[in-house]
Amino acid sequence: MVSKKGKEVKKKRDIIKRELIFFGLLAVVFVLFSYWWFSGPVETRVIDVNFEVGDSLGVVVGEDLDFGRVFRGSSSTKIVNLENGHDFPLMVRVLVGEGVRDFIFVEPEIILQLGENYGLHVNLGLPEDIEFGSYSGKMKLEFREFEG
Repeated sequence: MVSKKGKEVKKKRDIIKRELIFFGLLAVVFVLFSYWWFSGPVETRVIDVNFEVGDSLGVVVGEDLDFGRVFRGSSSTKIVNLENGHDFPLMVRVLVGEGVRDFIFVEPEIILQLGENYGLHVNLGLPEDIEFGSYSGKMKLEFREFEG
């Protein structure tokens, strides 16, 4: 038989084991959360992308990437100016959303050095058989610290 004192010692060991497991798991969660938090983008911009396919041309001036009215089978280019005002290099990831993904062609990643300005060429290319109508979507720019 195990004495009363032996049972208490075993109970204390079990409690210590559970506490070690709990605090170990807590430390792992903290490390993973810290990695996720600090590896996220420094800045994110979302730009509306619009165009209309028609049988005549139309011009639009504005902040968004609005290509106006364009012909089937034609192409057009807009330039988005990027500037690195941070004190470290940036990697810019470019993500084009549904609705315009099949028609927008752009560099997927750009490295911007300190103080660098860059003109990102956003190219619209339409097939001959595209339906007439309005098309819209989003283009997301994620600015991340670059360590390379």
